[in-house]
Amino acid sequence: MESSSDDAFKVKWTRFKGHYVPFLLQNLEGQCPLICLSNILFLNRRLELPKGCKQIHFESLCTYISSALPDFNSEWVTSILVSLKKGLLFNCKFDSTKVYIESDAEQLFQTFGIPIKHGWIADPIAYGPLTRLNYDELLEKLTIYQCKIEEEKLKSYVEKDLNEESGESGREEKVIKEKEESRGDLEKEFEQMKLSEDHEEGVECVGKEAEDGREDKNDKRCNGAGDGHTGDDKKTEDERKVDEKKADEANLEGKREDDDFDDDTATMAMDFLDRYATQLTEYGIKVLKHEIPEKKLVALYRNNHFLVVTMHNGRIFALVTDSAFYDHQCVWESLENSEYFDENFNHYVPKETEVKKQSLLAKWKRAFKRKPRR
Repeated sequence: MESSSDDAFKVKWTRFKGHYVPFLLQNLEGQCPLICLSNILFLNRRLELPKGCKQIHFESLCTYISSALPDFNSEWVTSILVSLKKGLLFNCKFDSTKVYIESDAEQLFQTFGIPIKHGWIADPIAYGPLTRLNYDELLEKLTIYQCKIEEEKLKSYVEKDLNEESGESGREEKVIKEKEESRGDLEKEFEQMKLSEDHEEGVECVGKEAEDGREDKNDKRCNGAGDGHTGDDKKTEDERKVDEKKADEANLEGKREDDDFDDDTATMAMDFLDRYATQLTEYGIKVLKHEIPEKKLVALYRNNHFLVVTMHNGRIFALVTDSAFYDHQCVWESLENSEYFDENFNHYVPKETEVKKQSLLAKWKRAFKRKPRR
């Protein structure tokens, strides 16, 4: 396995549960599932590094983790770690902390006894209809709803254009009708003149038409019985109605869920996604506090990242793994108010040297972002 700068992880050391332990820092997007798994193993002392180690490569990390699972095939473990390094597909329901990921990755977490949770839980009182859905289903229903709205808008625009066109055509039809009526009057006068000149021929024609009329009447009486519905026709009609009823019943169940996702539910869903875009709710924090034991380490999916979280004195904290904090003494971040804490869970106050480093870094970033003169 070839190593590169992308495969190297910075190592930071801290104290946890009375022991001096390492944990990895993240410097690239997509690596968080791998870093989350590794850091829980380091903090729980399932994995150990040489004292003072400041960096570890991915290949060495795979060796450490595989050695912790002697009963499993090392190639299988490595293949899962590679997938964790690239990221994981995620799904969740809005009524519990359960997370859905790829089966092999889930099996690896379960093998080490690491729970995977999320706090993106909808309050059943404020967002009741959403608790029946998972994230993928909600996105699908919102997409269908938006398509229907766009179709209705398009339909209204088309109908408006047709109405405008029909108004123009209506005026043209009125002119044409007036011309046809005028022509009809002339033709009527011409016919009256012709009948007066050919009176005798007209009488014969009338007699003949009367005779033909009687024959047509007799024909209609003879054919009258054929106009009624036969038993077979009635049977066919009944069968058609039954088939239509069955088709309606078959489609009813499929349409019922879509019908439930009305304007109010769509507005509620968009409000939920917008208000809790960081994928953590107040209700979710309450549920997590109830489920996570004191000082227990779990993997938490939040804001498109996998975090290491623990419970300390009734509060939930996340391990700070951003490489920008390598030289800082802050180790934990409160999920409730985003405040930083040190390794002893005391409020983190930056030291003077850390403030100077941060100030110099900010100045360098501002200078780097300046536009060159033309």
